[in-house]
Amino acid sequence: MKDTSRQTEKLLRDMMNKRSGSERIRMASDMFESARTMVCASLPNDLLPADFRQTLLQRTYPDFLTTPR
Repeated sequence: MKDTSRQTEKLLRDMMNKRSGSERIRMASDMFESARTMVCASLPNDLLPADFRQTLLQRTYPDFLTTPR
């Protein structure tokens, strides 16, 4: 599904190209940290620390990890 018009995509691309590389890296890092915070908030509170880390890793990188048997 694609809900972004070409005009909007061009506007966003033009805005991003005006930023320096370090600004784009900072933005990406901030977005990743926000996503991680949301995932952490969605995990059950009663997970043991090792299970918490494993589940967080699986939800953050689902295409790179296999589910334990």
